[in-house]
Amino acid sequence: MIFNIFKILIKSKIILQSPLETDLIIFDNVSINELKHILKNRSYFVLKSRPDKIDTIYISPKIIYFFLIYFRGNLSTAYQASLIRILRPKIVITFIDNSFKFFDLARIFRNKITFLAIQNAARYDIVLHKDEYKKGIRRSDLTRSFFIPNFLCLGRYEIKHYKKHKINVKNFQPVGSLRLANFIRYINKNKIKLSKKKYDICLISEATLISDEIYKINGFDDGFVQVLKHTIKFCKNYNKKFIFVIKRQNKQPYKSEMGFYKKYLTSGEYSYLVKNSMKRNEKKFSSYFGMASSKVVIGTMSTMLREKLSLRGKILVCNFTDSNIFDFPLKNFFFLKKKNYFFLKKKLQQILLMTEYSFFKKLRNKKNYIIEDYKKTNTIKKINKILDYHLKSIEIFTN
Repeated sequence: MIFNIFKILIKSKIILQSPLETDLIIFDNVSINELKHILKNRSYFVLKSRPDKIDTIYISPKIIYFFLIYFRGNLSTAYQASLIRILRPKIVITFIDNSFKFFDLARIFRNKITFLAIQNAARYDIVLHKDEYKKGIRRSDLTRSFFIPNFLCLGRYEIKHYKKHKINVKNFQPVGSLRLANFIRYINKNKIKLSKKKYDICLISEATLISDEIYKINGFDDGFVQVLKHTIKFCKNYNKKFIFVIKRQNKQPYKSEMGFYKKYLTSGEYSYLVKNSMKRNEKKFSSYFGMASSKVVIGTMSTMLREKLSLRGKILVCNFTDSNIFDFPLKNFFFLKKKNYFFLKKKLQQILLMTEYSFFKKLRNKKNYIIEDYKKTNTIKKINKILDYHLKSIEIFTN
């Protein structure tokens, strides 16, 4: 702990005064670019929370005073709480909706400051945390630490999911996917016409790296690999246009991810995968272009499966792991559990032949359950309205 503090102090700029007050704080600068259309023409303060991202330290008598008030054994929580107290915001918003530091700060300032969390991804980790506790991997149930005063979630499913597992969320507001909304805004602004049939199959990478050991779930990694092997076999046998969307962007994580697949695939399968791969950093929104330009998207637990549904596109969900933790929220005709290639082939052939209209007709009233339909909900506009509403609130702090 002391070593980490020393590292932060060495690399950071020290400012011997308090920051200026602001109505809006952005908690955690990671993925802040996703908030650019929410933050446009707004004044705000970015509260960097991760040790490797912190580059500025504020020190003043006021900060020290509030630090001592809020200190309960955790230095970073006390420091960040003291900054928030001095900044006196009306809103603290984050796109990192599973941040335990955000939960801690939201508890400290409950009923005084509005804390908003925008859902970043599908949250299978809710059940995973409970499973870790049950198996003795962790000494406590991490979900007990969750505290979200206002959750701007993907869809109505989150309300049921979080309540079922007794997650402490005060208010839910389904808004859809902000990342998808940013992509749609980008293609509209740049007048880009998408072809939904550029690829027949888009497979979303689910490489987890040593998950069997971490989560003590037998066949965890193998389940993801089997989806990949069966999809490659299908596309090669039936001459389908295939695109593989890589999960990790940076050079070393990318090498680790592809190394994971190389370990399990034959040389022919691996060469085919590399040849038909689309890295996320090849161009802006590259993964979304791959997903949106495909007839069918295949995956296990990627948020992009839900986003494809929001775009009114077809999906095939395959949970070939030995755990029900990673089952898709909707166990409809497009959901597979059996690892056998024959079942994937038959199901994929069926879905490819279906029109999008018939695909969604089979879903009936569940089509907008796990995520808001992008044509019915303007996510960016909706979040901006929520921000505007809370920014008009009366200030709580008086000194």
